[in-house]
Amino acid sequence: MRIVAVLDVAARDLARLPADVRRRIVTKLDQYAATGAGDVTQLKGDIAFRLRVGDCRVVFEQTATAITVLAVAHRRDVYR
Repeated sequence: MRIVAVLDVAARDLARLPADVRRRIVTKLDQYAATGAGDVTQLKGDIAFRLRVGDCRVVFEQTATAITVLAVAHRRDVYR
C-alpha cells in the first residue's frame, strides 16, 4: 500500500471534472496504489507514469512508498 499525494495543480484539475469521472479516477488510483493493477505506462524520456481511466489520464511519479499525482486531464490535453 502506497500513500497517494495530489499536488495542488492536479487537485484543481480533478475538481473541474464531472463527479462521476472524478469518482472513477480516485477509485482506479486507489486500486493501483493498493495492488499495482491498472493500465499504467511509463512516459518516454521521463520518470513519470500515466494511468489511463477512460478518456482521462493521470500523470504521476512513484516511489516505493508514495505516489505523487502531477496532472489529471483529458487525453488530448494532458501531455501538453
